[in-house]
Amino acid sequence: MRVNQTYRSLLDKSVNSMLSAIEIYNKPNFAYREETFAILAINSWELLFKAQLLKLNNYNLKSIYVLEPVLTKSGKPHRKNKTPKLSRSKNPLTLNLFEVIKQLEKSGFKLSKNLNDSIEALVELRDNAIHFHNNSRISKEIQELGFACIKNYMHIIQKWS
Repeated sequence: MRVNQTYRSLLDKSVNSMLSAIEIYNKPNFAYREETFAILAINSWELLFKAQLLKLNNYNLKSIYVLEPVLTKSGKPHRKNKTPKLSRSKNPLTLNLFEVIKQLEKSGFKLSKNLNDSIEALVELRDNAIHFHNNSRISKEIQELGFACIKNYMHIIQKWS
């Protein structure tokens, strides 16, 4: 059976991102390792969830795109026709992590409270690392979140495979 190319790419990138997160975290003298772990781990979750959403929607790319109405000749938004919204680089925008989770939940997939909480905490650490900085040492928080993150990731990958 032939596997959808986009699905396979998202899944492979997700696994590689998680492996990179683990590898970086395991380097004891690597500056910025906790933040890098959070960035790569959240990237991994987002790609995994997008791959699953794509699969659940028969590999229809529009299921992971941010869609906007097509304008009619009169300039008004069409009621039904929608097209992918484009980024500054003219690539289709995809749903953010939390929108993908909402779509998965509509399809019957429910995140456990612990998984949801750990993803939200990792997103907070990632956002602080990317957009500003983390006020305090985050080693302990990342260690706790990291172990749970990896365990949950392995469980879901096995479940969906």
